[in-house]
Amino acid sequence: MTSAAVLNRPVASQSIFLWKIPLVLWFLLSSFLPATQTPLYTIWEIPVSAYNLWLLGAAVICSGTFFLSDHHETRAANWHRNLHWWLLGLLAYAGLSVRWSGMDTSNERAMLFTLVMAGAAFLMPFTVTASLSREQIRSMLRLTAFGLAAVAAVYSLESFFSLGLRSELGRFYSVGFGIERVKGPLFESSVGHIILLPAAAFLLEDLLTTCTGRLYKSLAAILISISILGLGSRAAMLVVALFVATVLFVLRGVRYRLLIVGLLAAGLAVAGAVVFSSASTGRLYSFADPRRLSTHTTALSAVSNRDSSINVLGSGYGSFWAWYLPDVEQGDLIARGGDMRRSEFGETLYQPHSVLLVLAVELGLIGLLFFVKIWSVLAGLIASAWNGGRDAIFSVSVAVTSVAMFGDLIIFKNPKVSAIWWFYILAAVALQSASKPEEASNS
Repeated sequence: MTSAAVLNRPVASQSIFLWKIPLVLWFLLSSFLPATQTPLYTIWEIPVSAYNLWLLGAAVICSGTFFLSDHHETRAANWHRNLHWWLLGLLAYAGLSVRWSGMDTSNERAMLFTLVMAGAAFLMPFTVTASLSREQIRSMLRLTAFGLAAVAAVYSLESFFSLGLRSELGRFYSVGFGIERVKGPLFESSVGHIILLPAAAFLLEDLLTTCTGRLYKSLAAILISISILGLGSRAAMLVVALFVATVLFVLRGVRYRLLIVGLLAAGLAVAGAVVFSSASTGRLYSFADPRRLSTHTTALSAVSNRDSSINVLGSGYGSFWAWYLPDVEQGDLIARGGDMRRSEFGETLYQPHSVLLVLAVELGLIGLLFFVKIWSVLAGLIASAWNGGRDAIFSVSVAVTSVAMFGDLIIFKNPKVSAIWWFYILAAVALQSASKPEEASNS
């Protein structure tokens, strides 16, 4: 009871300063220090990038600062929708399932470490969000959006003008886009939209609801829009289209819709003119991906042809896709296209590029229950926007962007991206929960 109450109490404002230094350092190092220049350590006989250690350190500092600080009550009970307990249960079951996954010792340890990182990627934003009032959450979202705009600008300049700043793995492997696709240490081209689109959506909504800093917000939103198009990602284009359609469907009021349409059209027109003056649109027309299709076919074959008890329990975390060691040890080969593997059920990518596949194939019923839980929370964000809730555009962007879990391994992989994505989800549900109590107290 006491611990649950603590999670509902934002920290006094003077304590928040203690988080800013580790958070800012983590963000800067993760954004600008290339993988090829990042130290790699061997821990428990597992190669561990310094990126992961920085995230672990930041998570420990943020959680420690939160639990050791004085709190005052302003948050509605159960604001977090019990996501922390659901994720903890999922990670615990995944760790247990490693015992029957059939991996060797090295891969077992490596995949257990990915679960630790998945927990850290949630813990850091969870304790930060739990400690902030509504306005403090909005300030943190604004700071994150401006930070991502700056990162996106640097990555875009490198891609458009080949400044020689990039040295991460796979720097020259873009095909059919005309320029090197926008990417960097913080995010790859295939996942950048997961953290960039909600940032742009928040800036758009902030632009409409507050009168200060409109020039800076507009510029930051355009920079992010340029980088989203510069990703050269077909998935990103689909998610952007789905976001626009959902916003126009959910929002009420003809004038408000027309204003949103005008702002979105203007921003995308400017971004498109900048990007496609150098890049080619040809890559975005084809959505065929035989390697991912083969992966899905193999997963379906496994579920269809194995014993029903295995489908209930799952074959064990890492049993089909023990991706961590190949990712670290064969990164350059994988970036060049050497990412296919053969299993008894057919050919598959070395990692599934889908949260749903891991949950269904490797974690069974427990994984599917978690999938239902998280999508019930995301559906709640859409429902809140439909019912006229505040922060509607941002809430829609978070829910729509989470569709990326069907095409990427967020939660389990890419902890830098996952940490920011979790922050968006937790911030969105916290803003929903905080609005009524805080508005009542302010009236």
